[in-house]
Amino acid sequence: GQRWRHTLDAVTEDGLLRGHGPEPNVEYYYDHAHTLRKVYVDGTWITGETRAFPEIGKTELEFPLEVGKVWTTRWYADGGAIQINQGSHVLGCEVVTVPAGTFVAVRIWVSRTDNRSRIPRSRDYTLWYAPVVKYWVKGTGTFATIADRVAEFELESFAIDAAKAAPR
Repeated sequence: GQRWRHTLDAVTEDGLLRGHGPEPNVEYYYDHAHTLRKVYVDGTWITGETRAFPEIGKTELEFPLEVGKVWTTRWYADGGAIQINQGSHVLGCEVVTVPAGTFVAVRIWVSRTDNRSRIPRSRDYTLWYAPVVKYWVKGTGTFATIADRVAEFELESFAIDAAKAAPR
């Protein structure tokens, strides 16, 4: 029931992909593996993890994406008070149809836990990464409690500037 827009609109000279999300006046810069490398907020560059952006420098994808591959990423949020562990597992490849089209995509199961209470909270979800789009085309899953919302999204549209060379 919620809509949000995440626009990836430019490749910088140093090969990072610039994105804009729901927050005004914030630019996100991702590397080829979708790891957030830096953020530009109201005229200030942030290049290391902060309370507001704890995910800077944390691996999102580990290429090559092969069936059975597993990796773990750990970071801290809320000034180090919350430890987050994210495990990712490549389940396979499949054809996925979303409003933006039909794609061959890599299916990745993700389990994220944190230590906010005595009993760790967890979020399990599945992401589909389409190499032709170079990004997620679909996500499904639920959060830890009944009160949490269902996390689902589908790519509605995309465009790749074929005139620009891909960064290495």
